[in-house]
Amino acid sequence: AMMTERLYSNSPSSSHPLILIVDDSSTVRSVVCKYLDTEYDAIQAKDGEEAWKLINKHSDISLVIADLHMPVMNGMQLLKNIRESDTTHIANMPVIMLTGHEDSDAAKQASYNMGASDFISKPFTEFDIRSRVRSYVQFNRNITLLEKSITTDTLTGLANEQGFYKQARDTFSLNEQHGYDMSIIRLQMFNYMDILDEQGEKVAEQTIKIIAKRLTETLRKQETLAHLGNGHFAILLPMTKAFKAHIICMRLKGQIDNLIFQLDNLKLKTTIAVGLHSTENDHNSSIEEIIDRAENALAHSKDHRTCNIVRHDEIIRDKETDGDIDCNVTSAESPALSLKLDTKDMARYFTAILSGNYDQIPP
Repeated sequence: AMMTERLYSNSPSSSHPLILIVDDSSTVRSVVCKYLDTEYDAIQAKDGEEAWKLINKHSDISLVIADLHMPVMNGMQLLKNIRESDTTHIANMPVIMLTGHEDSDAAKQASYNMGASDFISKPFTEFDIRSRVRSYVQFNRNITLLEKSITTDTLTGLANEQGFYKQARDTFSLNEQHGYDMSIIRLQMFNYMDILDEQGEKVAEQTIKIIAKRLTETLRKQETLAHLGNGHFAILLPMTKAFKAHIICMRLKGQIDNLIFQLDNLKLKTTIAVGLHSTENDHNSSIEEIIDRAENALAHSKDHRTCNIVRHDEIIRDKETDGDIDCNVTSAESPALSLKLDTKDMARYFTAILSGNYDQIPP
């Protein structure tokens, strides 16, 4: 079914930095919240265990203020969890420790060695809280902006080429350790340059934003989408073999090819070329070679406009047989297609395919 998207620009919304306050005293938490009220948003936790759950739930926490002494999980244990986290933004999060007169210099030194950013002694003043928080939030924001500027596409907010390669290398290394396969998809708008020349940069950029939104909505959370510039996208599919990746390509292509961009009284359409390569039957190649082969498949897709999903193994097979590229999934690649299935089975499996529930489909 055709889907219409009106072209317009969205202005980004702003929000206050989010601060996590951790203390077993509700009075202390309330006082800190009061001091931060006008410039910051605050969430609270009564102990380290509750705080750790919130840290993993809220990816936008800018700073943690934690008491050193708490039941269940104290401030030192919480700090250890944060610094040893596998998630970069959590491991680098500023943590200010609240200390009392009963806390020894040795305890403070131990938490400093563990990675505490700073200390505030009780009783504290409004100036103590606001000045320290402002300093560390701004520092953390500058670091975050710097990291994002290196790995993020400014137009779409997706990963850029450098960010995509980093994620691909990490996933490739993890998959090798556990013996999983992964797939890379490359997509390109056929008529991006035409839209750019005829309608201008603003309209061309809006089409890219809408396509990025559609692709994001279609993909699963664990799949990485990147915009590499000029309507060229890359997708990383962890733990995904070629056949499943091919089905995903068909779903994505159907989403984009059925889009209509409404610009005043003008209707614009686009279609995408798709290239695919999987580590399946290619376990001796590097991640760079896997990505390059997906790009090579994309180049073939752009050269064969009547057949817009091309797998790299089909290119190799085509060279070996001197035949035309066949973009259909064969029964050899999909044994289930040669089985005798009744109508209910077919309906159930096709519904699962279209909804992305591949685990419900037998080999």
